[in-house]
Amino acid sequence: MANEEKIKSLCDKGKELLKNEDYNGTIAVCTEAISFDEFVEGIHFVYYLRGLAYQNKSDYSNSIEDFTEGLDLLVTTDGDEQAEFYRARAESYFCAGEYDNSIADCNEAITLMSDENDDLGNIYYLRARNQLRKGNKNESVADYRKAVELGAEDVEEEFGIDDAVEQKANPQAASAASSKKFNIIGAVICGVLGIFTLGVIAAVIGAVAGWFVGGIIGKKLAAR
Repeated sequence: MANEEKIKSLCDKGKELLKNEDYNGTIAVCTEAISFDEFVEGIHFVYYLRGLAYQNKSDYSNSIEDFTEGLDLLVTTDGDEQAEFYRARAESYFCAGEYDNSIADCNEAITLMSDENDDLGNIYYLRARNQLRKGNKNESVADYRKAVELGAEDVEEEFGIDDAVEQKANPQAASAASSKKFNIIGAVICGVLGIFTLGVIAAVIGAVAGWFVGGIIGKKLAAR
């Protein structure tokens, strides 16, 4: 009983330290609590706290280990609590570049989490980011839209997803934008080459030709 009370006290201290962004302090008190090597109610949460502290220190290997240990010790049937462990581990997997593992944990979290949970949109957004890193544009766009629908936070800040969504939703506009970009590139390249080889008249002709050729290339790339 004495050890159980000590562990709970350390857990409360760890929560406060984590809130204050003292990650080394959080790791220290959680490690002390774990050192008692006793299974007490809530011990899984100690691993969760230490996992978050490691995650904030960019120590993703140790954070993944702690979230995994916490999941193994989790005895609750509360789907939201289980989902939070998968979400947290998915974040570490993502940061570590292990996108397939992150997607798998996102899938588990989405399955377990209740529809009323405010974090559900954030999990879809995390999965969208993983899919984008893997080059799966369609899957990324679908998850991104779902995240927005569910009110996920800060979804506009991820570079690249907005462009992918726009291209998926409005392919004609995306094609026109890409075509114009390559129009300019082609015109500049051919114009410069013309000046250095055949003179001003050739440069003008080359620029016009480059404009049309560049537009064709841009449309081809946008259609992919």
